[in-house]
Amino acid sequence: MEPTSIKIVDPETIKLIHQIRDEDDIGITEAVRRSAKAYLAQKGRVPVTETNLPQAAPDLLAKLADRLRSANKTYVELLTADDGQRHSQGRVPQMLKVRGPIETALRFVRSEESRGFQFLKSKDRLDVAFESIILEPEFEHLFDENTKSVARLRLGREGRRI
Repeated sequence: MEPTSIKIVDPETIKLIHQIRDEDDIGITEAVRRSAKAYLAQKGRVPVTETNLPQAAPDLLAKLADRLRSANKTYVELLTADDGQRHSQGRVPQMLKVRGPIETALRFVRSEESRGFQFLKSKDRLDVAFESIILEPEFEHLFDENTKSVARLRLGREGRRI
């Protein structure tokens, strides 16, 4: 993952981060990390980090990446057939390259239900939704129960057998 600079200009936020830094005798980066993790925990969400992602065989990760690419390609083809316009592959190829297949799938499944999901539903093609892919027997062990529950709930709400 590439380093990111964050410029905090809000005085209250700066004071809060400095308070955490000073009370715990840590650096600014660690204070921000702890704050972000605490916020996500409060929301009942699991932080996505390289250290808590499951370790998988490289060939399985490559297979998952190929499956996500194929699903994205199918989605783009469906869009093009629907409106006759040319569509790009969107952000999926770049996310796969930068974040890898597990984190890419996590970011889509953990986000709010998308227009893409609704479009696939309207075309009766939820088989290519990332929610369906992470529940495939070959890949499901790569994802935590919370993420799989979100996928099951979303697919179940649409009357899909899961």
